[in-house]
Amino acid sequence: MCLLVVSGRTNNNERSKMKELIKDVKSHAFRNYKYAGWDDVVDYYSDDDLFDIIEEARATTLAGAVEAVRRAAGAGSFESVACW
Repeated sequence: MCLLVVSGRTNNNERSKMKELIKDVKSHAFRNYKYAGWDDVVDYYSDDDLFDIIEEARATTLAGAVEAVRRAAGAGSFESVACW
């Protein structure tokens, strides 16, 4: 696991929220490992990769973050996998 480096543009509250989103997206990926693409997220995407994807998408909710990562990784559709 790599050290999450959050840019100076974010405040403490935003950093905390981003860390939580990354943790939750990773949990989602683990739960959906057997579905197309989510195994790649688990096996190959670092926290920094997830941060970049989520930040670029400007996702602020778990659903938005999962969707952004799904699109970036080519993973199974949000509707077709086990959520929460």
